[in-house]
Amino acid sequence: MKKHKKAMIALLIVALFGMILACISSHPFVSRRCEVPEEYVAEICAQSMGVYSKKVPLLPIYISIEQFSAGRAYYTVHYFPFGTLGMSYSLTDGFCQEKPLTGLQ
Repeated sequence: MKKHKKAMIALLIVALFGMILACISSHPFVSRRCEVPEEYVAEICAQSMGVYSKKVPLLPIYISIEQFSAGRAYYTVHYFPFGTLGMSYSLTDGFCQEKPLTGLQ
């Protein structure tokens, strides 16, 4: 009976962790290190939500917007369980990958 209780508690913890990850990946935390127009932030968040790809199941946890110059926002997306991706966004050109996905050795 005790084994079943421990297994059930472990299953509940794993399910809770999965639900928290799903919630965070659909609404990653955003840090702005500079002034960025709200429309840029909304587009960056919309593009960064969800799983990185079907082949590489990484979940976005944190977006750090580092710089805004000449109408382009430069930012880094931090993924769970590991990896970062450097990107930029402008209203005229859209999204551009600045640094490849790192942390996958």
